[in-house]
Amino acid sequence: MHEEFTRSVKRADELRSAGQVQSIDRDLEVDDEEQLYLDRCDAGLFTLQQVDIIIVRLASMGNRQATEEIGKLLNIKGVPVVEICQILSEYCSHLDDSAAEERKQLQKLGISMAKRCASDDEEAKELEMVVLGTSNGIKGGPLPQAGEDDATKAQADDAPDWGQGSDGEEAADEEAQASD
Repeated sequence: MHEEFTRSVKRADELRSAGQVQSIDRDLEVDDEEQLYLDRCDAGLFTLQQVDIIIVRLASMGNRQATEEIGKLLNIKGVPVVEICQILSEYCSHLDDSAAEERKQLQKLGISMAKRCASDDEEAKELEMVVLGTSNGIKGGPLPQAGEDDATKAQADDAPDWGQGSDGEEAADEEAQASD
């Protein structure tokens, strides 16, 4: 599902950049940035965000075997972990203050997953920055655009194995308490 909705959102982004997309006619007064986000949600971004939240929750639940299998599946499908971190970060950045607890919990789970899947401390720190919204991704790049599937697959082939940890949400809670 991640791949399908990623392609859908990227296709909508390409059409928008080519000037071939119609904005959703909203009765609400929204600025251009909000309209762009709403259009992307309509193109499948919301579903993609929910799929990635499920992936992060499953990978962070503490079952080492499940975490390893999720990692293997993502590697087979050519889905780089940084892409999931970017989607999670975008979702969290659009939550308002009433959802601060959800944002904090998702960021902790994302950081936990990032630490588990990183090949070294530097990559773990970069993925953590992506989850927190302070970086676009590894080597500072944006989400791969449609047509860059070969580069994405090559990046996924180099992706580390997820089976490096088994702590789950408890580790994420401990890490968050230590950083507070």
